[in-house]
Amino acid sequence: MSGQAIGVVYFSGTHVTKTYAEVIGEALNGLDCTVKLFNVTGYASRQIPLPITDFQAWIFGFPVYADFAPCVINDWLPTLEGNSKPCAQFFTYGARTSGYAHFHTMQLLGQAGFQVLLSAEFLGRHSFNVGGWQILPDRPGQQDFVVAKQYATLALERFSTPSPPVFQLQKPLLVPG
Repeated sequence: MSGQAIGVVYFSGTHVTKTYAEVIGEALNGLDCTVKLFNVTGYASRQIPLPITDFQAWIFGFPVYADFAPCVINDWLPTLEGNSKPCAQFFTYGARTSGYAHFHTMQLLGQAGFQVLLSAEFLGRHSFNVGGWQILPDRPGQQDFVVAKQYATLALERFSTPSPPVFQLQKPLLVPG
C-alpha cells in the first residue's frame, strides 16, 4: 500500500481547492507515498505536459463553477494521455450543489485514458459573488480536513487494490408516484 508515487493536480482560483490538495498530499506523505502537487490554475501551467508515467496514480481536484469543473479544465482534460493510470477526483463547492461535476469530469478523465476509482466533494467558502453575501465563510475547517485525510487513505487503498472497481455513477432511485 505504501511507497506509491502519486500526482495531485488541482485548479484553485480562491485557494480552497489548493488547501484540500495540500491536506490530501500531506496525508498521503504520512502513508509513505511520494507526492507531487501540480497547480494547473494558470494558463502556462496547463501548457506543460504532466509526467503521467512518473506516477502510479493521480488525484484531480477542481472547484465547481455553475455545476461543472471550470471550462478551461474541461477543455484541458481531453488533451491528457492517462495511459490507463488509476485516478481519483474531488470537487470543492460552496453553493447549493456540486451539480454535474462528478459525472462530467469522470467522463472526461475516462476519455483521456484514466481509470476513475473514486470521487468526493468537499465544502468551502463561496467566493465569487457581486452581492457581497457569504456562504460557509469558515470552511474548510478542521472537521473538513479530517474527511479529506480519510479520502486520501481510501484513494490509496483503491490505488493499491489489484483490479479495483472503476467508479461508476448509478442512476438515482425513483420513488413511485
